[in-house]
Formats: sequence, C-alpha cells, structure tokens
Amino acid sequence: MAVADLIFVILHETSDSFPMKKMLYLLFLALTISCQENSKTSEEAIAHNNDLLSMTFKDFREIEIFEKYEKAFDTAIYTGGWEDDFRLLHLRETNENLVLFYKVVDRQQNTGENTFRVLDTLQIRNLRQDEEIIIGYCYNQNYYEGELVAVAEKTDSLVAQKILKVWRANPASGAVEAVENFKGIICLSLDYEDNGQPVSIKHLNLQSRVD
Repeated sequence: MAVADLIFVILHETSDSFPMKKMLYLLFLALTISCQENSKTSEEAIAHNNDLLSMTFKDFREIEIFEKYEKAFDTAIYTGGWEDDFRLLHLRETNENLVLFYKVVDRQQNTGENTFRVLDTLQIRNLRQDEEIIIGYCYNQNYYEGELVAVAEKTDSLVAQKILKVWRANPASGAVEAVENFKGIICLSLDYEDNGQPVSIKHLNLQSRVD
C-alpha cells in the first residue's frame, strides 16, 4: 500500500472510538516511511551521478546512459590558456535536454584522439516550445567565454530578450552552478532569421553579434 493511501485510510476509515494516541502514532509512522522513501530515491540519484562523474570517454556514446541522446550543440570554455581543456555539450532526446560539462584529460597529438572525463551534468526539464537552451553565446565580463548556460525565450532578434535561467560551468570547482543574478549577461540566439532565412550564429563574427 502506498504511503498516501495509508494516510487516507488512517484519516477516513478510523472510527470515532479509535484512540487518538494510536491514530497519531500511525500518522507519524506513515510520514516517517514517506521521508525514508524520498531519501532513498535521492540517495540513489546521487550515487548514480557519482558513478557517472568517475567515467572517461572518447565519444559520449560510449557512456550507456547517453546512447539515446543526439548532439545538439557544443562549445569550449576559454579560460585564457592555450588549450581548451573544459567543454560543454548539449545533448537532446525527444523532450529531454542534458548539458554535459567535461574536461580533456589526455591528448594524443599524433592521432588527435582525446580522452575526456565527466565533471558534472545539468538536466533541463520541462523546456517549452517557445524556449531555447543557449550555450557558448552568453557573455559577461565576470565569466569566462563559453562557461554560461541559459534558458531563454525564443526571439526573432539576435539578442535574447528574456533570459529565464542561467548556470555556470565553473572550471575552478568542476561543477555546474546556478547563477541567480542575470544582470549584465547577454545571450545570443543560436539561430535567428534574417529576411526570413535561418542564419546560424556560428557563421557570424563576434563584433557583429555584440553590436
């Protein structure tokens, strides 16, 4: 019997003569079970995430839970060094969206085949049809180029008019962190229309995007 059903039975099926102390005890017991179940679910999710964070890969499809996803967009995070060690990958499957934060841990100069390690993941749920995920094209002087991830309302303009949520893939901590203050952050739509024709933002130079 589900915990909610048990509580319903306790509240609605006990007679007036049922001792109040026993009824309160049963309610307490039911709520305790519910908390334990929620805690177990949370712990399982954390354990699953910890297992994922220990994985290395050359292609994201090598990781079983990513097999069903397709690449939507990716970008490097430019921290000022010569090499782009930190990267973001937007994966999509039907209505599911996942952003993978990962790092280069081994470079094969001869073959160009790199090995990566998962640092963190961000699952974006309930994305509406009029919303888009923007990675690689959100800018602010307080953040490295490429480290911001945003959800914004779709627009016909080059610059997103309404940013709804922002996260930071922090190279220092190796974690994806929520950004509460959007002030000063500018995000550019990954695809917008020019005279009715879709134009990919990737084909525009940075100066024209900022202007």
